[in-house]
Amino acid sequence: MIEVRRLVKTFGIKPVLRGLDFYVEPGEFVALLGPNGAGKTTFLRILASLSRPTLGEVRLAGYALPAQAAAFAGPGGKDKDRVYVVGPDGSVSVLVLK
Repeated sequence: MIEVRRLVKTFGIKPVLRGLDFYVEPGEFVALLGPNGAGKTTFLRILASLSRPTLGEVRLAGYALPAQAAAFAGPGGKDKDRVYVVGPDGSVSVLVLK
């Protein structure tokens, strides 16, 4: 499960994400579509704990990010290009950011 509430990301005074709410149930598939500069990559970087949100809450499988990001670290520590998601049933999914 992915749960995002009131997510805000700014770079200086430029807002990129403005109060984003996003929820994905286990087993659902989603696609992020939008023009260049819409914030798609910024959003994925926040989900992967590669970037910190300015405001808002992000939870993956019940874990608060970035505070509990270590729960998604691979065997050798946190990989910079992927995030490991542990589902409520113990299954592991990998999001690769290349």
